[in-house]
Amino acid sequence: MTYSRKLMIGLSALMIAGSGVLPLGVNAAPAAQTEAVAAQFQAEQISTVHMRHSDMAYIPLFSSRQEDKPAIVQVASLMTRLMGKAKEDTSSLDSEQAFFSTKIDVTLKDGSFFNMLIADQKKVYFIYGGTDYSAEDSAAIQSLQKLLVVPDQTYFSTTKPQIGAAVRIKGNNAMSEKGTIRIFVGQGGMFSSVRAVNGISFPTKSALLVHEAPIVNGRYDFTFTMPAYGIDVNGSLKPLKPGKSWIFYDTGSLAGMKELTVLAPAKPILSINGKPVNDPALKPVVQNGIMLLPMRALADKLGWQAAWDSARKAALLGSPMPTGDQLSEAGGALSVWENGKRLTGTGSKPVLINSRLYLPLRAAAQAFGLQVEWTSSVRSANLTVPAQS
Repeated sequence: MTYSRKLMIGLSALMIAGSGVLPLGVNAAPAAQTEAVAAQFQAEQISTVHMRHSDMAYIPLFSSRQEDKPAIVQVASLMTRLMGKAKEDTSSLDSEQAFFSTKIDVTLKDGSFFNMLIADQKKVYFIYGGTDYSAEDSAAIQSLQKLLVVPDQTYFSTTKPQIGAAVRIKGNNAMSEKGTIRIFVGQGGMFSSVRAVNGISFPTKSALLVHEAPIVNGRYDFTFTMPAYGIDVNGSLKPLKPGKSWIFYDTGSLAGMKELTVLAPAKPILSINGKPVNDPALKPVVQNGIMLLPMRALADKLGWQAAWDSARKAALLGSPMPTGDQLSEAGGALSVWENGKRLTGTGSKPVLINSRLYLPLRAAAQAFGLQVEWTSSVRSANLTVPAQS
């Protein structure tokens, strides 16, 4: 299900991404027609071509996209042809006729516009250089209509995304040459357009922002890991709710949604600032119900100094380093030292697994000075790491 963010009334539907508007009057008396001054157009002059019929937006053309160049050459030729047959014309269409007409808006690189309205199979109304024109050319109209290509339905690789697993989303229904597509997960299958504290438009108050990806030439194709946490309208991290839900996408010009079922992760996963950690070196291990994190990999991820004293079985984090006498006090037992001080207390005992040192989740958080949150419903731990200045 998709919703256009460019729903417009009558001829104002010609405004797409900043293009001009055909100022044809509604129910105004016909004006006298005079011959237009012929103009020549080249494909190199054209920046974008947007096309629409009522609330249907067709795939736009972009000069920056190599595959669109042949169609843009054809558009330039048809513009020249229409100008050769054009007459100044300020006659009108009523609002209903205008709304259900086909609009083709050409943005030129010099910032001017050539806006066309096809009301029937014989006549084209258009504006160029601030002047209203019309031309009768059935063949040109047929050629223009062949450029109208309906976008594909947005592709989702699964209707049962699993937290911690990959999801692919692909589409060609974005109207902008460059932009951002935002992916939300939430309850309720209706858009209400809630403005978040950061200015982003959320589809519902309960939706969580889970991913952002670039739009290039009206298209997007990306794969992301479904996170355990998303950002709410207040800018806070909140866990997703496994079960029946909706995935929303918003390209800025078009928004849509699809019903799905969010699955809990197959294994416990680790997130840093809400983003799933995909690095195999950081893969957590669960022993006796306790999540263990690889110390060396975590130190590397966070930019911490880390060393291993094999003679004394001591893991050393940060600085200053403990003295030899201090290390000897551990009596040969596995120990972890943070900025010269030994980590002690319940749940701080390190574990060696396949010659790699692991720390219990909360001990790791303590050692690195991080906040930690464990959410059982999504089997996920999240470490909050302050932004580096």
